[in-house]
Amino acid sequence: MAKKVAVLLADEFEDIELTSPKEAIENAGHETVIIGDTANDEVVGKHGEKVTVDVSIADAKPEDYDALLLPGG
Repeated sequence: MAKKVAVLLADEFEDIELTSPKEAIENAGHETVIIGDTANDEVVGKHGEKVTVDVSIADAKPEDYDALLLPGG
């Protein structure tokens, strides 16, 4: 059964701490959802990786997710 993983991001995150785990999670058949300040905004990592926020932190509900990924910064 596929799991839903919340990924909490802010500007200046460490790119590799997002890209490698996110790829592994998705390759294993699970879904990742990017959570940030504002839905549809772009978050930029230290090395230029750009990611669009799927859900704002205000709208994110913990019960909707099976796991949480916290990339460092």
